[in-house]
Amino acid sequence: MKGLSLLATSYEPCFGFVCSAGCQCQLSPAYGLSHRAVRLAGIFAGALGILLVGWLDDKYELRPRTKFAGQLFIAAMVAASGVRITLFVHNAIFHYAITIL
Repeated sequence: MKGLSLLATSYEPCFGFVCSAGCQCQLSPAYGLSHRAVRLAGIFAGALGILLVGWLDDKYELRPRTKFAGQLFIAAMVAASGVRITLFVHNAIFHYAITIL
């Protein structure tokens, strides 16, 4: 259950920062969130998916191939949500590959 406690301690400060930053800035916090909602939801869903794979691995001791397939699938879904690591290379296939790896 290490993953669950790690998730709780990681996300709580992030949500507090988003709420406090939104109250202090001139722009509405909904401006930035509305443009990035799908990507943020993809990151959050990916974190929960990895948490689920880790929990299932702890409970049932998954085979490495099964665990890797789950992690790869979740990473692909996060990349499909629009999250990209670009590394200054202008090639969409490279972006997907680096993001998933």
